[in-house]
Amino acid sequence: MKKSILSSHLILLCLITLSGCATLKSVSVTRVPQDRSKPVNAEAWGWGILGLYFDNDFVDEAVKNLDEQCQNGRISGVMTKYSNKFYSLWTTRTINASGYCLAGNSK
Repeated sequence: MKKSILSSHLILLCLITLSGCATLKSVSVTRVPQDRSKPVNAEAWGWGILGLYFDNDFVDEAVKNLDEQCQNGRISGVMTKYSNKFYSLWTTRTINASGYCLAGNSK
């Protein structure tokens, strides 16, 4: 009897710990240029505990990464995706950004 209760609790704990859910929060796109010869991509993520987030600095990381890939040009045709993944105790937020570097144009 005790062994059965213990294994039931262990199975329940595993199910709760390993369960999760993913959501796509938003997608946005700017005007796509004709010259698409130099694509740029960036991804960054942040985490929270029990749905509480402590900062949004991970978004700045994605913007910086895009800028570093197009230092002497201008980025256009940017598509961003913001998504969440929920686990039992923690969540991750991810931002994916992609666009095109237009060389020779000032930022």
